[in-house]
Amino acid sequence: MVGAITTEVAAEIIQHTVSQPQFQTTPESQKAMDNLLLAAQVQAARVQDMPSARVEVDKGELLVSMGVAWGDDEGLIAKVDQIVGEVGGVKVKVRLISP
Repeated sequence: MVGAITTEVAAEIIQHTVSQPQFQTTPESQKAMDNLLLAAQVQAARVQDMPSARVEVDKGELLVSMGVAWGDDEGLIAKVDQIVGEVGGVKVKVRLISP
C-alpha cells in the first residue's frame, strides 16, 4: 500500500530500481536521445522562418520535410545550416524532402 511507506523509503525503492543494469544508458539509447534533442532544438529554432517544416535527425543526418515545395533548395539548406549553427554549431548533413 503506497500510503504505508514513507517518502524516503519510496525514494530508496526508485533509486534502487533505476540503478539496475536494464535501466542504464546504452550507446544506442544515448544516440537516440541525442538525435531527439538536436531535432527538438532545431525544430524550436526554425519555427519562425519555416513553420510548416518537420525536423528529424537520423544517424547524424538532419531531415527537413516541407509541406510545400520550397523552390530554392540551396537557400533552404543555407537557412537550415544557419539555424543549426545557432543551436550549437553542430554540423550535420541536410536532406530535403518535399512533396
